Amino acid sequence: IRSPYMANAIANRYHKEATAVSELNAVAIGDHVAFVSAPNELYDQLGEMTEAGSSYPMTVTLGYTNGYTGYIPTLYGFEYTSYETDVCWFKAGIGETMVDTFLSMLDEMDG
Repeated sequence: IRSPYMANAIANRYHKEATAVSELNAVAIGDHVAFVSAPNELYDQLGEMTEAGSSYPMTVTLGYTNGYTGYIPTLYGFEYTSYETDVCWFKAGIGETMVDTFLSMLDEMDG
């Protein structure tokens, strides 16, 4: 454990009483291009889901922005044991929650 922030994030995964924060961002350039970002390593499928659900013709999903708070697998990914799900600091379903949040942010910007 390298910092109190990481300690809290790990406690969230195993003890559920602490919380970890991942700041999500969205920005649009005109009516055609949008970017969403998270300080995580997102499974590719989460980016694909965001891009498919976006009202912007070109939507780019970025990871590793404004810090790093670990892997974000899909719900399907949590069904199988892998390195990413073993070390994930968040509960199953966090990836789909992030996609929903990204899409809400994009919809709000699109007006």
